[in-house]
Amino acid sequence: MGVRAQVDSLFVKQAIEHAADNGLHIEELWEKFGVNPNATIPQWVPSKRVASAYHWLDRQFDDELWSCRIGARIASLDMPWQRLVKTSKNIRLAFETIIPYFYLATTSVSYSIENCTLDKEVAIIIEPLADKGITPFQICAAATPVAILTRDVLGITSDREDFRMLIPTDFVSSVDILSDYLGIRVVESERFEVRMSEALWEQISPNYDVDTYKAGCAELVRLDKRFREYEALYQELRNIIVQCLNERDISQENSARLLEINVRNLQRRLRALGTTYRQLLDEIRYERAIELIHKPNIPLYEIAYRLCFSEPSAFYKAFRRWTGAKPGDYRRAHNKKINEVLVEDE
Repeated sequence: MGVRAQVDSLFVKQAIEHAADNGLHIEELWEKFGVNPNATIPQWVPSKRVASAYHWLDRQFDDELWSCRIGARIASLDMPWQRLVKTSKNIRLAFETIIPYFYLATTSVSYSIENCTLDKEVAIIIEPLADKGITPFQICAAATPVAILTRDVLGITSDREDFRMLIPTDFVSSVDILSDYLGIRVVESERFEVRMSEALWEQISPNYDVDTYKAGCAELVRLDKRFREYEALYQELRNIIVQCLNERDISQENSARLLEINVRNLQRRLRALGTTYRQLLDEIRYERAIELIHKPNIPLYEIAYRLCFSEPSAFYKAFRRWTGAKPGDYRRAHNKKINEVLVEDE
C-alpha cells in the first residue's frame, strides 16, 4: 500500500500543550511538526518530523523528565485505551486486547508482551519501529502511560519489588528522580519496559466492569474500521499528488480531475483526514526531497524542478524549513557520513 499513514497526532498534541503550559515559545515547534497552528492537528504526522520536534523540545527544557510528563498527560486522557486498562478483568486481558490497536495512537513505537518464565514475570516492551529515526523521548512518552495506568489499577507503590519500570541506562541522571515522580520502582536496563509478576498480571482488577470493557472493545473495532477507510483515502490522495508532480501540474484542480471529483469534494476528503492539500503536498515534497538529495548525481536545481518549485530558491527555502539546513550542507553532511561508514568497513 506504499507509505503507511503516520498516526502520531496524540503525541503531537500533548507535546504542544505541555510546551505551551511551560511557557515555551512554540511557533518553532509547530514548524518542526509541520502543523498549521490555525488548523486542526492532522491525523497523519510523519515520524521524522515528530522526532525532530522532540529533539528540539529536549534542547528547550531544563526538566529531564519532560517526556515522562507528556506521557502522564496521555495517561490522564479519557480514551478507549485508558478505559480498557481501568475496567478490564486484569492487566493481561487489557493489554492483550489493546496492543493490536495501539497503531491507532502511534506508528512510531511498538508494544509487545514477553513472558519471562524463569523469573515468573511478564514484561510489556515498548520499542521503536525500524527506520523511523525515533528518539528515546518518544519511547518514554509512550512507555510512561503504560506504567501509570497499570500502577493505578494495581495500587502499586515504590516499595513493591514485583512491579517496576525499566529504562535505558543514562536516560536520566538518576533513576530515583523518575521513581519519585512515578511513585514506582525504576531500574536501568537496555530498553523501556514495564515488568510485573505473573500474579499481578493475572490479578483481578477492583474496577472490573464487563459492560464498560465490552463497550471499549466495540469502540476500538469502530476506530480501526474508520482508520482503514481513512488510510485508503490517504494513500489514494498521496498517489494522486505524486502523479501530479510527475505531470508538473500540482494544482488542486488537476488532483481533483485525476480523482474524477470536483475540488469541493477533494477538500471535503482532506478535511476528513484533518489535513489540507497544501500540507499533504508539502509532506510528499519533503519525503521526495530527502530521497533525491541522497543521490549525489542529481543537481539541486534538478530536484527543485522535479518537485515543481517555481525556482531553485523556493526549494532551498522550503528545505531549510523542513530540516533546518541548506540543501547543499545537508547533502555534504550525508555524503561525509556515508564515506565514514565505508572507511570503517574497509
